Amino acid sequence: MLVSKPLIMKTFETQDEPVPGSPASTTTSDAVKDPVAAQEACKLQLFIAECSLCEIIEQFVSSFVRGASQRVFLDGGRRTELYNKLLCWKLSLPESFTTGDSVLPSVLLLQSTYDFVCLKLLSAFTGTDFDGRNADALLHLHASSLVNTLWLHRSLHTLRHEYWAAEHCAFAARVLLSRLESAHDIVARACWLLCEMSAGGLSARAAQLLGEIEETARAMGVRVPAYGRASSRSPEVVDVAPGFVVRGARVFDGSVRGGVLGDRCDVAFRGNICDVRPGI
Repeated sequence: MLVSKPLIMKTFETQDEPVPGSPASTTTSDAVKDPVAAQEACKLQLFIAECSLCEIIEQFVSSFVRGASQRVFLDGGRRTELYNKLLCWKLSLPESFTTGDSVLPSVLLLQSTYDFVCLKLLSAFTGTDFDGRNADALLHLHASSLVNTLWLHRSLHTLRHEYWAAEHCAFAARVLLSRLESAHDIVARACWLLCEMSAGGLSARAAQLLGEIEETARAMGVRVPAYGRASSRSPEVVDVAPGFVVRGARVFDGSVRGGVLGDRCDVAFRGNICDVRPGI
């Protein structure tokens, strides 16, 4: 059942008055004079954008129908309509809410959610042509944008217990596993984020999602890229080439004391090179 948009105007979207914080109501000098008012105006604009995105998400979720085979699917025309709505929503955002201009956690969450919904929408489309667009290229674009946004969040605000970030990373990685050759870096960074969130038991959900990604990769016969620790290695996959091949390497393994620093220390690299295979 589709839930139509309420006809009653929201109290924070009055048409008679300009939105606080817009160029018609607030200038740069006003923001400097009253930073609290400018902050409240920014929160209002963000809340309006979140509500509009939630309405599109609700339409997306409620558009799935169950066919005669009990398989849930989304009509192609409806999918195109919803994706166009998402693009219009993205273009309607204020410039201050773009990833390049704002690093607020709430704005980064908004941008990540947008790309996550687009991935959900496009992943249900099995063809390569999507209303004149290339579906695979769009998947790659939104997955890259999502991971870049979360990587920025990690750099500035850290990622620890953010449940939403773990879900977004995991879905982006799973979608691109079948396209690993062209999305190697994106999958590696998504798994790296999950690995960091699960380190030290900070996020049990992140650890669970990371394990599911590796299981899916093994079932598909592909290798998950290295992400801060040794990459996954499946004994069943024998035809997969090693990630790195070292030929003619001379490595000090710590079996002899001393070296260039004398007899004061032992240095061992055995644990770091355990996955390196000799060249053929």
